[in-house]
Amino acid sequence: MWITGRNDGMDRWFDDFFDRDRYKADTRQPAAMETDILEQEDIYMIEISLPGYKKEQVHARLKDGYLTVRAFGDADGRTESGRYILRERYTGNCQRSFYVGDWLRHEDIRAAFENGVLRLAVPKTERKRPENEPSRIHID
Repeated sequence: MWITGRNDGMDRWFDDFFDRDRYKADTRQPAAMETDILEQEDIYMIEISLPGYKKEQVHARLKDGYLTVRAFGDADGRTESGRYILRERYTGNCQRSFYVGDWLRHEDIRAAFENGVLRLAVPKTERKRPENEPSRIHID
């Protein structure tokens, strides 16, 4: 049987399908900051994927032995040209911390950001006097 005229049932199905919470831009959660840690002879290389972020939106700090990486983005999802029905590329704020040792100093850690990947070189060092103040790490 052919369906003619307006199909309210099918319209409601599409509306329900595309109106689910997982498709709403304002309910998206940031990515898990996918990370690889490679142990080399004298360093640990931490590589964090941060697609969609600019270098200026990425900060790294060392405090009490924890290396914390934060990325700041635009999470409102507004656009002047339309309404998203599917949004998987989230660029809101996200953060992740790694314990690297309370004897490290911020100047011991080297960081670079290129092509959406933050690379942090954390040296394998002997214990030193810990820093008490949080220290921002310069990202090249």
